[in-house]
Amino acid sequence: MLVKRAVAFLDILGFRKLVTETPLSELGPRFANVIEAVRRDLNRPPLPGENLHRLLKDRPLTEPFCLTYAFSDSVILISDDSSSTGCLAVLVFAVRAMQAMMASGFPVRAGVSFGEMFVDIPRAVFLGRALTTAYDSEQSQDWVGGLVDDTVAEAVPELAKYTASNMLLNTLFPVYPVPLKTGTVRECRTLNWRWNLVVKSGTRSLFHETSDPEAMKKITNALAYAKWIRAAGLAYPADPASVPVEVRRFFVGDELPPPSYIHGDEW
Repeated sequence: MLVKRAVAFLDILGFRKLVTETPLSELGPRFANVIEAVRRDLNRPPLPGENLHRLLKDRPLTEPFCLTYAFSDSVILISDDSSSTGCLAVLVFAVRAMQAMMASGFPVRAGVSFGEMFVDIPRAVFLGRALTTAYDSEQSQDWVGGLVDDTVAEAVPELAKYTASNMLLNTLFPVYPVPLKTGTVRECRTLNWRWNLVVKSGTRSLFHETSDPEAMKKITNALAYAKWIRAAGLAYPADPASVPVEVRRFFVGDELPPPSYIHGDEW
């Protein structure tokens, strides 16, 4: 069926090196676990608490955020319709999926677009301009991170507004000069993977040590973004109780997080 949809293309960086240098007995289960989490466990809001605040008010809590497909080192997220809420769900889940993959040791880069798509769910066939634009946007970036193509504003017009009532969207998808492989930057909305993220060992620990200058540049650019997010006050909510259930705190550590756990480093 041909309809307009939001599409996010997520690509794991350095995956070939991981496959060649990591025993498959170790890499396989870790990769399978994170893909299963993205496709199923995380692909819906957590169970509601007593004081439930929603960002995606029109979507039942039991419904997945979006359609998800995974192959090799790539994950594709597709909205289930062309509605503003459905497309916003893709953006929100792209942030959450990035956090989950990075927490599992898989640095990821993402591009999100909106446009015509042919989607055959029973046969898992999907193609169209939105997918190719999302892929091209992902490939153009020179960091660990994600950008939101300008086409998405057609589906989610709130992204074009800078108002007090739009504060959460401006926080989740802030405008930033995204570093490109061409050596230039692209001023656009981004996926704020640093939002409400608490890492026991610090953000730097999410990235592998490397002597590869190209990989190091991507990590350096990602850490510069994380530092800017914190400096701009876009990392944590002023009132945690006011945060919608879909974007609550994401904790990375080897123990259950205490109520007031402190993040591990400056990023």
